Amino acid sequence: MLRETKSIPEEADRLIRKKIPLATILLFFACTAAHAVASLLFLNRAPRELRILVFFLITVFFISAYMAVIKKAGSAYDREKRKVVEEMDFLSLMSENVNDLMLLLDEFGIIRNINRAFARTLGICMESAAGKPFREIFNLPEPGSNLFFRKVILDNLNEVFRMRSSDFILPIKLPGYQENKSIYIKLIPIVADGKLKNILATGRLLGSDYITNRWLKREESSYEMDNSVSYLILFCHRLTRNLEGKIGHSEILLIQIALQEMLINAIEHGNLEIDYETKTKLKRADLNYLEVLLQRGDEPDKRDKKVFITYTLDDRKVAYTIADQGKGFNWKDYVSVASENFSDGLAETYHGVGIQMVKNAFDEISYNDKGNEVTLIKYLKAAAK
Repeated sequence: MLRETKSIPEEADRLIRKKIPLATILLFFACTAAHAVASLLFLNRAPRELRILVFFLITVFFISAYMAVIKKAGSAYDREKRKVVEEMDFLSLMSENVNDLMLLLDEFGIIRNINRAFARTLGICMESAAGKPFREIFNLPEPGSNLFFRKVILDNLNEVFRMRSSDFILPIKLPGYQENKSIYIKLIPIVADGKLKNILATGRLLGSDYITNRWLKREESSYEMDNSVSYLILFCHRLTRNLEGKIGHSEILLIQIALQEMLINAIEHGNLEIDYETKTKLKRADLNYLEVLLQRGDEPDKRDKKVFITYTLDDRKVAYTIADQGKGFNWKDYVSVASENFSDGLAETYHGVGIQMVKNAFDEISYNDKGNEVTLIKYLKAAAK
């Protein structure tokens, strides 16, 4: 059950930690003052009864004030505690009666709580999941891809450790299903006092179209996207979801990641004109790179630039063409015309390791002369069984 013990909110905590000690100090000085006044009256030879009465009245007054502060703090504490309990009851009710997949991680990526829907979907025990690393609860379908997709999880966790939201897609094998499925995960940092306290993970299964997967013979579509990367992961899933049943599920995930890489290249290196050296400096500065892209994309000379995507699927192959409105680059320095494969130098001079993923995902990669349009082809000769 997704239920987390929560501390009493700041206002009640402030009253208890600050006002009560302050009131105690004031009471001490008040009693001291009462004794001083009584002593002064004694020196002035005031009647003993008057001195006792004055001391008593002053002491009672300050004790009453002290008790009033205690009562106010206690009332605030009870009120805020009741509010927290009501909130947690509501969240618990919601988490147990909705189909959304939700779990709570600590600041190190260890599972603290998981809701029934998430546990049921993954086929795991709610109680045994607590205390496990987040990356270990997913049943990845193929041993050969485990290391890569576990790295995907760790890379996204590292983003959240820097208090930035992150999302990704994983292939998973679910109980009761013969075919593999894709799950979309979003990680949201929960920050308090400038520090990461918890991580909220939400998820949902990405379905495929039964009719389309079995009857579709040919499909063509074209898209025109702006320079925002907010929905890039889901868009790449849309571009590949009809490959189900035609190639292996892990191959589809690799194509999704390769498309993400090329679309980001088209945005940042093409339309936004961020070269390799500039990106390296930004990464090393540990800035929020997505915010940098958004700011750069809002500049007047880049605001209206687009990325154009065409997609074709038939019985023989799937092809994607991605074109940006940038200046292009000298692709001949990096691509062998004879083999149509990228040279090793491209990984260090253009975009980095992601290009290797593109090489692994597609059978053919070719550019136009200018270098601002790339065509990616995958042949469907290794159809999934």
